[in-house]
Amino acid sequence: MAELANCPVCQNLFLKNHLSNSCESCYKKEERRFQQVRQFLKKRENELATNEDVAAETGVELKELHQFMKNGRLRIMAYPNLGYPCERCEELIRKDRLCTGCIVELEADLKMHEWDQRLLKER
Repeated sequence: MAELANCPVCQNLFLKNHLSNSCESCYKKEERRFQQVRQFLKKRENELATNEDVAAETGVELKELHQFMKNGRLRIMAYPNLGYPCERCEELIRKDRLCTGCIVELEADLKMHEWDQRLLKER
Protein backbone atom coordinates (compact mmCIF):
# COMPACT_ATOMS: atom_id res chain seq x y z
CA MET A 1 0.00 0.00 0.00
CA ALA A 2 1.27 3.47 -0.89
CA GLU A 3 1.85 6.12 1.75
CA LEU A 4 2.31 9.87 1.50
CA ALA A 5 5.94 10.96 1.95
CA ASN A 6 8.35 13.74 1.12
CA CYS A 7 10.83 12.97 -1.64
CA PRO A 8 14.30 12.78 -0.05
CA VAL A 9 15.76 14.50 -3.11
CA CYS A 10 13.42 17.42 -3.87
CA GLN A 11 11.17 17.38 -0.76
CA ASN A 12 7.96 17.30 -2.87
CA LEU A 13 5.11 15.14 -1.59
CA PHE A 14 4.55 11.85 -3.40
CA LEU A 15 2.95 8.46 -2.90
CA LYS A 16 5.71 6.15 -1.69
CA ASN A 17 5.54 2.53 -2.85
CA HIS A 18 7.72 -0.57 -2.94
CA LEU A 19 9.28 0.41 -6.27
CA SER A 20 10.76 3.78 -5.39
CA ASN A 21 11.67 5.92 -2.41
CA SER A 22 11.53 9.16 -4.42
CA CYS A 23 8.98 11.05 -6.47
CA GLU A 24 8.42 10.12 -10.12
CA SER A 25 10.40 13.09 -11.43
CA CYS A 26 13.46 12.30 -9.29
CA TYR A 27 13.11 8.59 -10.04
CA LYS A 28 13.17 9.28 -13.79
CA LYS A 29 16.27 11.48 -13.42
CA GLU A 30 17.99 8.75 -11.40
CA GLU A 31 17.02 6.17 -14.01
CA ARG A 32 18.54 8.34 -16.78
CA ARG A 33 21.80 8.62 -14.81
CA PHE A 34 21.82 4.85 -14.25
CA GLN A 35 21.33 4.24 -17.97
CA GLN A 36 24.23 6.61 -18.73
CA VAL A 37 26.47 4.53 -16.46
CA ARG A 38 25.27 1.26 -18.01
CA GLN A 39 25.84 2.55 -21.55
CA PHE A 40 29.34 3.74 -20.63
CA LEU A 41 30.27 0.40 -19.08
CA LYS A 42 28.83 -1.60 -22.00
CA LYS A 43 31.63 -0.32 -24.21
CA ARG A 44 34.46 -2.82 -24.21
CA GLU A 45 37.12 -0.12 -23.87
CA ASN A 46 35.57 0.96 -20.55
CA GLU A 47 35.57 -2.39 -18.76
CA LEU A 48 38.70 -1.42 -16.77
CA ALA A 49 37.30 1.99 -15.79
CA THR A 50 37.56 3.11 -12.17
CA ASN A 51 34.80 4.74 -10.15
CA GLU A 52 36.38 8.12 -10.85
CA ASP A 53 36.52 7.40 -14.60
CA VAL A 54 32.81 6.48 -14.66
CA ALA A 55 31.85 9.56 -12.65
CA ALA A 56 33.92 11.88 -14.82
CA GLU A 57 32.64 10.47 -18.11
CA THR A 58 28.96 10.20 -17.17
CA GLY A 59 28.56 13.13 -14.78
CA VAL A 60 27.08 10.80 -12.14
CA GLU A 61 28.29 11.57 -8.62
CA LEU A 62 30.41 8.93 -6.88
CA LYS A 63 27.91 8.66 -4.04
CA GLU A 64 25.12 7.76 -6.47
CA LEU A 65 27.38 5.39 -8.41
CA HIS A 66 28.20 3.62 -5.13
CA GLN A 67 24.47 3.35 -4.37
CA PHE A 68 23.84 1.71 -7.75
CA MET A 69 26.46 -0.90 -6.84
CA LYS A 70 25.34 -1.43 -3.23
CA ASN A 71 21.71 -1.85 -4.26
CA GLY A 72 22.69 -4.45 -6.83
CA ARG A 73 21.40 -2.44 -9.77
CA LEU A 74 24.88 -2.21 -11.24
CA ARG A 75 26.50 -5.62 -11.37
CA ILE A 76 30.22 -5.02 -11.00
CA MET A 77 31.68 -8.53 -11.24
CA ALA A 78 32.75 -7.92 -14.84
CA TYR A 79 34.43 -4.61 -13.88
CA PRO A 80 37.50 -5.30 -11.71
CA ASN A 81 38.23 -1.64 -10.89
CA LEU A 82 34.77 -0.75 -9.56
CA GLY A 83 33.67 -0.93 -5.94
CA TYR A 84 31.96 0.96 -3.15
CA PRO A 85 33.23 1.99 0.29
CA CYS A 86 33.15 -0.25 3.36
CA GLU A 87 30.65 1.24 5.82
CA ARG A 88 33.26 1.28 8.56
CA CYS A 89 36.66 2.22 7.06
CA GLU A 90 35.69 3.26 3.51
CA GLU A 91 38.07 0.83 1.78
CA LEU A 92 36.64 -0.11 -1.61
CA ILE A 93 34.77 -3.41 -1.56
CA ARG A 94 32.73 -5.34 -4.11
CA LYS A 95 30.13 -7.10 -1.97
CA ASP A 96 28.45 -6.95 1.44
CA ARG A 97 28.72 -3.94 3.73
CA LEU A 98 32.11 -4.37 5.40
CA CYS A 99 35.59 -5.21 4.15
CA THR A 100 37.36 -8.37 5.29
CA GLY A 101 39.66 -6.43 7.62
CA CYS A 102 36.74 -4.79 9.45
CA ILE A 103 34.91 -8.11 9.74
CA VAL A 104 37.98 -9.78 11.26
CA GLU A 105 38.46 -6.87 13.66
CA LEU A 106 34.82 -6.85 14.76
CA GLU A 107 34.82 -10.63 15.25
CA ALA A 108 37.96 -10.35 17.41
CA ASP A 109 36.33 -7.57 19.45
CA LEU A 110 33.24 -9.72 19.96
CA LYS A 111 35.30 -12.71 21.08
CA MET A 112 37.22 -10.47 23.49
CA HIS A 113 33.96 -9.10 24.86
CA GLU A 114 32.56 -12.62 25.31
CA TRP A 115 35.75 -13.66 27.08
CA ASP A 116 35.54 -10.62 29.39
CA GLN A 117 31.91 -11.45 30.19
CA ARG A 118 32.83 -15.06 31.01
CA LEU A 119 35.58 -13.90 33.36
CA LEU A 120 33.17 -11.54 35.12
CA LYS A 121 30.65 -14.35 35.63
CA GLU A 122 33.34 -16.64 37.05
CA ARG A 123 34.30 -14.11 39.74
